[in-house]
Amino acid sequence: MSTLHAAGVRHRLTLDDIVVITAEINYSFVHRVSGVTQLQSRTLKWYADRFPGLLRIHKASLINTRHVHHYFIVGGKRPYGYLIMKNGMRLDISRRNISLVKQRLDEESAKRDLLLAEAIKGISCPIIGTMSLSVQGVGLHSM
Repeated sequence: MSTLHAAGVRHRLTLDDIVVITAEINYSFVHRVSGVTQLQSRTLKWYADRFPGLLRIHKASLINTRHVHHYFIVGGKRPYGYLIMKNGMRLDISRRNISLVKQRLDEESAKRDLLLAEAIKGISCPIIGTMSLSVQGVGLHSM
């Protein structure tokens, strides 16, 4: 947890509170789960050092991978990609970071699938009896 100071007021910030942090020069906009956006006089490096769970997708964006709704990546000579966050924000992925972002999001998706499979394994239903469900990957474009 980190404490931020804005307009003489202290704000507690945890990784779970952060959806995305965008930057312009030495100022950052912290977009929180609550829908509030705070302007801070801190750099993205400062946030990346304090919240190692955030992923740098672009020189001006850090994201919390738990809040990615969809991602879209097109390969080829000049690959490009972007993310849609759960709050509706669309963020570009830099060409240099595409493979790292894809790898990290695929790992997160696989973890979620495994947790889901464990959670629903052997659920008992009074009408059907015990169910066994096979959960497969959600695919490249959704989280």
